Amino acid sequence: EELAAAITRQPAIAPDACRTTIETVGASSALTEAVATVAEQSAGEFASFEQLIRLLGTATMPSLLAAYQREDGAATERLTALIIKLGASAIPVISARLEDAPWFVQRELARALGKIGTSAAVPPLTALLRRSDLRVLQTAVTSLSAIHDPSAERALHTVLKAATGEARAAVINALVGLRDPKIVPMLARVLQDSDPFGSDRPLILETLAA
Repeated sequence: EELAAAITRQPAIAPDACRTTIETVGASSALTEAVATVAEQSAGEFASFEQLIRLLGTATMPSLLAAYQREDGAATERLTALIIKLGASAIPVISARLEDAPWFVQRELARALGKIGTSAAVPPLTALLRRSDLRVLQTAVTSLSAIHDPSAERALHTVLKAATGEARAAVINALVGLRDPKIVPMLARVLQDSDPFGSDRPLILETLAA
């Protein structure tokens, strides 16, 4: 807290040295060991730890990502919550790590991107729409739907038109499951842009049912 305060004081006190020290702590083995205990922390301990992560910033991202060990559970929920607290500054790191991450980590990062919710989250979420794992695809669709940006709407429109079979059903189910009226104009545009007498006929029937 003192290091962060020194950076924002007027005049600032050795801001470059303070930033370097904060990043060193964030990337330390001690922080990695602390992250591994998130599931065991009490509510009070986790609240304090969350504040620490926010102060240390994106330097903690490698430790947070490395701590994902299973699909569900307290640790997974808390790790995702911590990434969300880092906000938009975490998006570049998330984008760089998405491709090689296990499916459940991709799902959790898609959740985090949707909660962060800025336009910068749209490109990595759009990349996830091309994943073969339907669990990741559905979460990416839900997260894009939560972002109020024209690029998010365009990405959803594109995947609706391009997806086939189970993937298209997963996209439509995710959209319908939101029960959000703003999805209706998007589905209406799919109908307007599709040929009912050609290969688009199955898409039109599924869209009408949605």
